[in-house]
Amino acid sequence: MSLGAVETIHHRGGLEEALYGWMRRVNKQKIIGYVLMVDLMVMLISGLASAWFLLPQPSGHIFIIACDLLATCAMVVYFLQRFWAYTIPALGALVRQMRSLLGALLGAFVSVTGVMFLLGIDVMPYRLWLLGWMLSMLMVLPLLRLILARVIATAEMRGEPARGHCRGRQALRGSDRAA
Repeated sequence: MSLGAVETIHHRGGLEEALYGWMRRVNKQKIIGYVLMVDLMVMLISGLASAWFLLPQPSGHIFIIACDLLATCAMVVYFLQRFWAYTIPALGALVRQMRSLLGALLGAFVSVTGVMFLLGIDVMPYRLWLLGWMLSMLMVLPLLRLILARVIATAEMRGEPARGHCRGRQALRGSDRAA
């Protein structure tokens, strides 16, 4: 960050203005998309890190780790969407987010572990990894949701998130001039 940018942030009202000011330029659909992308990145990174540190030979289990990572991430996102956790009102409500996250994580891990059992895959070598992965997600995802809920609740009180894609200039239907 350049010195001019730091002075601009400091002059405008500090870091708080910089943090909440970005919501004036970003619409609600993009905020939800960013949250979804961050959720997926956190789940994948924590899954790979816990596999690296908790499995004795992670390279020998690459196929099962990859399938389990993809299936669990897909199930968590599916459950969060079914619980309506990817809406602006839900993202601003911390208690609702914690309930949704806990239900989605437990549902996904039980589902994926059940499928592994039904397919005849021995779950015993992976139980420490799965437990470590779930605990890491239970620590990181709620922390991110706590920060996000505070930012969204404060921005909603200020009325900052954009209402739609076109802000400022919007074309009139049947006219060649902008409104």
